[in-house]
Amino acid sequence: MKTLRKLISTILLGAVFAFSANAFVIENGRVAPAQSQPAGASGEFKFDKRLSAARIDFTAEKGSKYAKWTLKRIVVSAPAEIAGNVKFHVTRNDIMLVQDAGLSRSIRLDVTGAAKIGNKPLPYNMTVYPAALGAGVLNIDYYVTDGKNTEILSHPVKISSPVFEAGKTSVFSETVPADLQGWTSKPFVRDLDAIRAQVLSIAKRANIASMQVGYTDNLGEVFVTVTNPDWFNANDTRKAWLREFDDSDIFQAAETGAMPFVYVVLKLVENGTLDLDEPLCTYVPEILDRFSKGARAKAKTITARQCLQHISCVKNGNGDINIGNAPGSTYGESRNNYMLLQWVVEELTGKSVEDLCSKAIFKPLKMANTSYKWLPVYAQKAVSGYGGTDNPVNRPDWGERNWVEPGTSLRTNATEFSAFLKWALAGGGLKQKTIDSMFESKVHVAAPEYRRERMSQWRGLGWIVENNDEFGTIALHSGRNAQWRSTAMIFPERGETFCVFTDTANRINYYDALMDLFFAPKEPLACFGCGYLYPLDNRK
Repeated sequence: MKTLRKLISTILLGAVFAFSANAFVIENGRVAPAQSQPAGASGEFKFDKRLSAARIDFTAEKGSKYAKWTLKRIVVSAPAEIAGNVKFHVTRNDIMLVQDAGLSRSIRLDVTGAAKIGNKPLPYNMTVYPAALGAGVLNIDYYVTDGKNTEILSHPVKISSPVFEAGKTSVFSETVPADLQGWTSKPFVRDLDAIRAQVLSIAKRANIASMQVGYTDNLGEVFVTVTNPDWFNANDTRKAWLREFDDSDIFQAAETGAMPFVYVVLKLVENGTLDLDEPLCTYVPEILDRFSKGARAKAKTITARQCLQHISCVKNGNGDINIGNAPGSTYGESRNNYMLLQWVVEELTGKSVEDLCSKAIFKPLKMANTSYKWLPVYAQKAVSGYGGTDNPVNRPDWGERNWVEPGTSLRTNATEFSAFLKWALAGGGLKQKTIDSMFESKVHVAAPEYRRERMSQWRGLGWIVENNDEFGTIALHSGRNAQWRSTAMIFPERGETFCVFTDTANRINYYDALMDLFFAPKEPLACFGCGYLYPLDNRK
């Protein structure tokens, strides 16, 4: 396999162009493409005389409005009449092969790692199996953006020499004329109404009172908030609390909200304030008083790394903290890991977790309504929480409003939290060595956490990590706190982010339906935190 990959990369030239990622296609009720997969070389692939390879050089004429726009994606499509005679293949596993309407009808070339600051353009290759060279026309769509608007420039190309010459690799130069002669241009527009209808359908089927979703890629952003009118009947006393929510409304993030704090912790590690492997009691001896008497001997060995990896063995619960197995020996999710780090960080810096995260993240990213402490705006914008199918009692009050704790108290919305996720996708201001440590597959997460025995999940530093065959690295975190459910995800290789917040405590898994809508995975992704017992379509 290595020899094959080396042979292919030697033969093929690269098309150098800038950033990109996945986009929505409303098709057959889905927001995602009908099928997408990494298209690495396989044992069945052989370079032979039928193969043509092309390097695409894309520019725009001086005077064209597109001269300074950035190219993010190329889609090459074969019309139905010649689709059986033209097959596409790509040879790097970070280029996504998309089959839109039939076997090998089109290919999409995306530049990955798009959000990384200072990322250099990478070489990309397009190869074609032209069984009937000289016949037919391919259509090439170029997705370009000026940072605010995205347009699709289309241009037909004949299957002919030297562009697609069998057995050879050639340079295919495309220049957008200033007057667009021979080209067409149209805006890249996502059908938000269709997406919103699908999300509302999922909320209704899952019996969720309200749901807020955020998705971003390098072609734009999608934010959707839905309120389920079916959750409230006409005579329901809870009806008074119902209103039509929008993207500015605030949800509680539960444990997902700890992730901004994790980046602050790791920045303190980078500047030498904190050592990941030094016992926390070395910095703050008084922290031992927070543990039950029987747990204090074990607590002396707990480190920041163990807390971030959730192998400190501390248990959930209020009051004095208890410890199960010896710290470092077993994995166990606990929000108290973040609380231990909070006490140490606040003691070392003399600042609150709110002040630290606000200065480092919330203010620079303009997350004005995101906070670990209660803000006055929440009195109008906070979404009520509901007991769900097991306990359908309205919970309009958020309870104790003055507590500040990374794993429970963050309030935010999908729009603002997506800004954080995009920042995290770009590295979060951390060094590459630290970023690599965040995504390391070091601590195995037991299958019962996910109710999916075949899943292989790992805990890095803060993030849960899956090395997925279809999507590459997936880093995620989720939360469950009383009525609140949340999940956040970043896809480093694909340049995408996703988050969902809900306000209803139920036992129904709506996560699969959202993943199917936004990503259309071949196999279900890890189910963690968003309803965890009953499948959406098969619940009793």
